[in-house]
Amino acid sequence: MLTVKRLSVLVWVGSFALSALSANAAPPILRFGPERPGAGYTEKFPEAKAKLFARINKDRAALGLTPLEYDLLGARVGDDFCLESAQRGFTGHFDPEGRAPYRRWTDAGGFDWHMQNVGAISRVGGRIEEPIEKLLFAIHDEMMAERPPRDGHRRAILDPEATHVGIGAAVFDGEFRMSQEFSRRAVTWIELPTGPLKAGKLARLAARVPPPLIVGSVDISFEPREKTKSFRELSRRKQYGLPQPFHTQRPRAREGTVWADGRIGDFDLDPSGRFELAFPLSKGPGTYYAVVYVGTGPGPSTPATVAAFVAE
Repeated sequence: MLTVKRLSVLVWVGSFALSALSANAAPPILRFGPERPGAGYTEKFPEAKAKLFARINKDRAALGLTPLEYDLLGARVGDDFCLESAQRGFTGHFDPEGRAPYRRWTDAGGFDWHMQNVGAISRVGGRIEEPIEKLLFAIHDEMMAERPPRDGHRRAILDPEATHVGIGAAVFDGEFRMSQEFSRRAVTWIELPTGPLKAGKLARLAARVPPPLIVGSVDISFEPREKTKSFRELSRRKQYGLPQPFHTQRPRAREGTVWADGRIGDFDLDPSGRFELAFPLSKGPGTYYAVVYVGTGPGPSTPATVAAFVAE
């Protein structure tokens, strides 16, 4: 995605971001470390989910991919969405409030890169009576049987960058829903505001990406407040994605070098992988997403973190 003539790690300065934000009167900043939100959640159907989790890792191992760790935040986000979907009878990735999976994830406190698979089984005029394990495997097997180019579910399961997964499930009368909430943990800590910011001001993002990973860029996207969707609209939207970025920041290159577009960069990287930047909430009220891309050197980088900032 990004190419540079030469990229180096510079000593941390960060004075611009701190001084620029001094007049923002922002809410307090909270640092999230290894203990992610949702750690104390007691999930639904844990025994059946544990078997599907083992199957996911078996499918990955067959292709030489690293096993995933289980994520209770993902399970909580998935259980909540599946229950609402089953009770209200809609399918797809969006909820009736118009929230995409990435918005529900960040609303729940998630900030690692996130991907969602969803599946549904309906018994019109009947009830779901099969064991949960059987239903989970039936949907998973359909996903793994996909073939290119319509194999988005399978590619999410086998994503080499994924590190964690939580499984959601719910039954209501004749409706069964399942979700797989994948994430990639690539930051050791991140600092985010505890509440909404004021539109028109600056937002601050600070985090640490441990070596050998290097921050390649940070894309800023904007999404206005959602509108309630009809069930028909929800069922038609088979795919989702973050809005296109309106602003991109890059780490500063070594003195005498520039990025391919001629810019020198916007923020500094500490040798430990710490960085801090500020960006404008210039699109008005809504949600701003900061997507951090990382790699192991010059060349392509992949998304590692999606942090949300609500502006009012």
